[in-house]
This record gives sequence, C-alpha cells and structure tokens, in this order.
Amino acid sequence: MPALDKIHRRFLKFLSFKVNGIYPEIGIDQPQLLHRHDMVSLSYRRDTYKLLHNQIDCEFLLSKIPIYVPRISSRSDVSFRPPAARTDVLRRDPINIMCKAADRIFA
Repeated sequence: MPALDKIHRRFLKFLSFKVNGIYPEIGIDQPQLLHRHDMVSLSYRRDTYKLLHNQIDCEFLLSKIPIYVPRISSRSDVSFRPPAARTDVLRRDPINIMCKAADRIFA
C-alpha cells in the first residue's frame, strides 16, 4: 500500500472517530470506510485523472463520459453533463460520480 493511501486510511479512521465518537474497529476494510463517508479511493481518483488527461487510452470508457461542450459565448464552468439521476443506483454510478468530481475539481 503506497504511503499516501496509508495516510488517507488514517484520515478516514480519524474522521469516523470525529463523526461517530467511536474509533473504528481494528481491521476494518478500506471500502467500508470510504462508503461510510461517501468517498472514493485515491487509486480510483488517480485512474480518473489519467483517463481525463489522455494518459490512459480506453475508447470505451471515454465514450461513456458525457462531455459537455458549451457554445463559444457561454460562461458555463460545467465540463460534463451526466444524465439526471432519479434513483440511488444511477446516482452512485461510477460515471456520474466521476463527472461530478471532475466538475468540482476543474471549477
């Protein structure tokens, strides 16, 4: 496990303690901690960054990302237009999460 991932795990445990008042049990899974705080892993974020910056060549994944190209006169800071999520399943879809996260980062 890279050093930054270890720091991220320690932060998630500290955040759990601050939010719940109870330190998480020993050996808790990383995905469980991430889900508890509605976060994604650092490796997922790194892969998303590489995909969006053309460091990963995957035409299938790029075709799934709804990239929004505004008109020239537009001042919109939204880069992506994911479909409106009417269900929790669609709201937690990796493409939707990735588009929303990218818009927050690039805004």
